[in-house]
Amino acid sequence: MAPGVSQHFVFQCSSSARDFLLEEGTDAKFGARHLKRSIERHLVSPLSCLLATNQIEFGDVVTIEIDRVTSKLKFRKEIHGALVRPESFLAPEPGWLPETGEQQWVESRVQ
Repeated sequence: MAPGVSQHFVFQCSSSARDFLLEEGTDAKFGARHLKRSIERHLVSPLSCLLATNQIEFGDVVTIEIDRVTSKLKFRKEIHGALVRPESFLAPEPGWLPETGEQQWVESRVQ
């Protein structure tokens, strides 16, 4: 990514993905002490990898869900589905709408 280029995107976690992160990050003895590590390992690292490999681009919406078969989070992106502009704090021009529609699953290679 070139210097000065922003990577604005939106992500949302399903309730089952949030429950998975809570299950992985809490235990009876230590409480939520490991929650930060769970979020970093299962959410932040894979998202970072997707950004670094340009699988997530400007304006994408990433939905995070749990795959119950593999017990891993899976990431689905909607290309240009976010209402994000480089000047995100400015009011949009009248009639401006982002391109939306195309969706695909993306997989992080972080283990």
